[in-house]
Amino acid sequence: MAVRRRRFLTAASALTVGLTGCLRLTSDEGATPTTGERDATAETDRTAVDEPTATDATETEALVSIETVGTERVEQIFVGPRNRMYQRGVTAPTSEPRRGIARQLDVPYYGRLGRGPLLDGERLFLNPDPRTLVALSRADGSVVWNFSETSTDAYPLPRLVALYEETVVVVGDNRRTDETDVVGIETDTGREAWQAALPLGEEEYVSAAKRAGDTVVVCTDESLDGDGGSHIYAVDLVEKAVAWESQLAATAVTPEDVAVTTERAFITTDEAPDGEPNVVAFDLDAQERLWDATLDIGEAVPTVDERHLYLPVTTGDVGGHLIAFSQEDGSESWRFEQRGLPRTGVSTDGENVYTVGSARLYALSATDGSVVWSYVDEASSSISGNSSTMPVVTENLLLTGADAGSDDGAAIRAIDTSSGDRRWQHRVPHSSVTSPMIADGVLWTIGFDRQDDSATLYALGEE
Repeated sequence: MAVRRRRFLTAASALTVGLTGCLRLTSDEGATPTTGERDATAETDRTAVDEPTATDATETEALVSIETVGTERVEQIFVGPRNRMYQRGVTAPTSEPRRGIARQLDVPYYGRLGRGPLLDGERLFLNPDPRTLVALSRADGSVVWNFSETSTDAYPLPRLVALYEETVVVVGDNRRTDETDVVGIETDTGREAWQAALPLGEEEYVSAAKRAGDTVVVCTDESLDGDGGSHIYAVDLVEKAVAWESQLAATAVTPEDVAVTTERAFITTDEAPDGEPNVVAFDLDAQERLWDATLDIGEAVPTVDERHLYLPVTTGDVGGHLIAFSQEDGSESWRFEQRGLPRTGVSTDGENVYTVGSARLYALSATDGSVVWSYVDEASSSISGNSSTMPVVTENLLLTGADAGSDDGAAIRAIDTSSGDRRWQHRVPHSSVTSPMIADGVLWTIGFDRQDDSATLYALGEE
């Protein structure tokens, strides 16, 4: 019997040689500084929720105690299977929040929201580097469990997919069985609750996965010397087994991102070979391609609402268009000319589509692509449309991460979704800050610095 070799795809795995997979968190030392000041980090852990002192008026103003534990959940990467970055039913703070938790992540952090965080009532789940998956306490940011230590089997490169009931769903290579598994991890203990092995070929590996209801859609590719092509698998989370599989392409196309509705999966890649479409609409019921297209989309993340698929498409030497495609047949519904395209994708609440280009944020009508409003702040940190800072839409405000535009650090901005007016901003002393996820009124975000891969987890809330 031949031994099958399987690989789990991760873009940054080559950069993590020598990492132990552990995660150490340290909280900030001394007083939490006022907005815009730089933190000093401690050598040892201490309580992360700072208590006010009366020694200094400036320190007292910034030191707050906030309630960070609640009942709300963020279950999906990109906030849902459609990658809309939309937190339905959630309202954001209307004034600048204060800092309640600041914990340093002592592992490299790769700036992509695809690594979390996800949140349940008491835990926050983070996949900060390709080898590390941890659960953190929402009370103080401390490590509750580290999957590399709690797992029965070794999964050296676990990929965070979603929350499902009382489990964290990941995909990874099982070193004991040489299988690639979809794994349900108990949120409380960090131990495997169940495993579903994927029937992959000898040179096949997972490159994208997304949960839609009770199903995980898994897209795969093959290594250069394989001959099985790319496939799509549906894993039933109720039965804990593969429900069906189908060929996605006869050649290696390396699916990178996928958005899923109840009827279809939309897959994108910038690594398809010449002559092979890099945008695929797949009918999940018929288990076959519905339509496909070859477009200059770069690292575009597919975003879908009830009607359209949205993709930033380069259409000229220096510019391009955000294009709304029909989900049924891939025909073009409308296009918005945009010289500086977002690097990875857009956000939408179904009424407006929010896109970032050349440091300007646009709100477009989802019906016809007309401009509703635009926002720019040339004197402050730049807004960018990459996958770590795509705007997060709430019912009242649009929350954007940013890169630092000055020595003041990076900033989270809150923009009124109806008018485009800025309501507040909050700075962190890093070169970049991710757009926050919100649970129970608390904003969870990660500030990171690309030069040294350092990162800090923040919880921001009102007093």
